Parts: sequence; C-alpha cells; structure tokens
Amino acid sequence: MVLLLVAIWQSLAVFSQAQSENPYAVATFECLGLYYKVDSDPPGECEVSFREAGTSQWNDSLPLWFDRRDMEHRGSIVGLTPDTEYEIQLNCGGESQQLKARTRSETFKVGKTTYLKPGVLSEPAHIREPGQPDSWHVIMPEVGSKTTIDAQNAADYNVVVEAPYVIIRGLELKNARIHGVLIKEEVHDVVVEDCRITHWGRGGGPKSYGNEGSYDSAIYAEVATSRLVLQHNLIDNPRGASNDWDTGHPAGPQGITLINSKGENIIRYNEIISTEDHGFNDAIGGGSNYSFRGSPNRDSDIYGNLISNVWDDAIESEGANMN
Repeated sequence: MVLLLVAIWQSLAVFSQAQSENPYAVATFECLGLYYKVDSDPPGECEVSFREAGTSQWNDSLPLWFDRRDMEHRGSIVGLTPDTEYEIQLNCGGESQQLKARTRSETFKVGKTTYLKPGVLSEPAHIREPGQPDSWHVIMPEVGSKTTIDAQNAADYNVVVEAPYVIIRGLELKNARIHGVLIKEEVHDVVVEDCRITHWGRGGGPKSYGNEGSYDSAIYAEVATSRLVLQHNLIDNPRGASNDWDTGHPAGPQGITLINSKGENIIRYNEIISTEDHGFNDAIGGGSNYSFRGSPNRDSDIYGNLISNVWDDAIESEGANMN
C-alpha cells in the first residue's frame, strides 16, 4: 500500500508541475500537446515553430486554436521522435513565448519481472504490486515459453490490474466471462502489449438486441484511468455479438473501452478483428460522450490499428478530447 501511494503521489506531482507552467506541453511518444493561457483575446493567430534541441533548423507547425471559454490557446505538434527534447516557440499577437518539452520514451525501465508458469492456467491474475516510474513491474511468461490464462467462463476477467507502472506482456487470454483485462479505477501507467485476447464476454448476438454483454471488452479501463499504452495486441472473436442498425443502435462487445479517462493514452498497432456474426459495437470506444471527460480524453494518440467487423464505430473518440 505504501508503494502504491508513493507511485500515485509522484505521478500527481509531475502532472501538477506541468499544469502550473504557462505555456506548457504534454507529451506522448510522437506528439506534444501545447497549452497557453492569456488574459485577453489575441489580435491574430498563435503561430508555432519547433526544433530538436541542439539543432538550428526551425520547423513550422499548425497555429494553435483559441478557446475563449478558457482564454487558452491549444494545439499539437505531431510526427516527432520518441524520447527527444524539443525547443518550441509561440508567436501570439506580437508576443513570443518559449518552452522546452521532451517526448515520452518507448522503452520502459524494468525493475521487477514476475514470470507466469508455462502452459494453461485457469486462475485469473490479480496485479496488485506496483512498479515505479523508473522501474516498472512486468508480468509475462517464462522466457521461451507460452502462458495461456483460460478462464473457462468461470471468472469474470483473465487479468485485473490494480497498481500503476505495470506491464502485461506476451500472454494469451481467453474465455473470460466479461473482460479479458480489467484496469481498475484511477490506475495509471499501464502497458498491455504483445498479447492475444480472444473469446471473451457474455453470449448473445444480433437476434438478442440489447444482449447482456454490451461493452464486454478485451481491455476495459474503469473511470479515471490514464497514461495507458495498449499496443501490438491481437484482439479477436468475442463470444457475443452486436446487432446491426436495422434493429436500433448497435449494442455488443468492444475491443478496447475507456470510461471517463483522464487522458494521455496511446493505443497503437493493435489488430482488432472478428467475423460478421460476432461483430463489435465499437472496436475502440467508451464514454461518456458529450462530456468533460470521455474517451480517450486529452493528449491521447490512436494510430496504426487494423480494425474490421464493426457495426457502429471502428474508433469512437469522443468526449473532452483535445490535442
């Protein structure tokens, strides 16, 4: 419990420091979200130029958008290099502001590795031991082996993550009654990568519109999670199915669901596929729509995913999104 509280405090301290600066940047692997508050309406656009620290060539980015409700300029610089420091210059109404920001590293420093036994396991994995920002806790099969967690419809989830700075890597997860991976409320900094998640969720299909298993997901994140990295996973063939639009709004399983996230999430290079008679509602989605929170929320990246067999939205990115 002490380690968990320390990890949460460290994350909040970094977030608060960024918020207290003006202007400030929020980083993902390849992008920087920019924020700049002002006291009055600007006379013109807020132009953005940037360069890699230590180089001489400046590059132009799109101007920031001005939100009069918050008296704040906002925008993004995209297509950057991970783990790289950038110098940024904002020219707004004749005034100039400078700041530096570093993109996030794609490499996570490992502090502890928990190896799961090879073969087929029936008991779900509950991850309660946190890592630290510079020493993540990895859960994976033994080197050179394969681990399958088959819930056999006797457990609601294959994996439950209750701690930050955790990496779930290289597992096969199948036959969970509801969700393959459940990330609990308020948990941040979780990586799920190189996993296959299949045959999850409650049954039902197009003929049972409103089936019990709506939003049953391969990966489901409860309220107020943040800084999730979901990458290089194969998510295929839920046991349930969504109806099509002929019987009303689709309702059924999803690949990835985030509920009222705090943002800074990265969802990339996943393969989310099924068959027509076991199609998804949304492949990537969540809620709440038309809200000040939503999914995936601000400063998040979604790219490089292969998606098929969806009745509503391949990607429903909605609610509180900016940058």
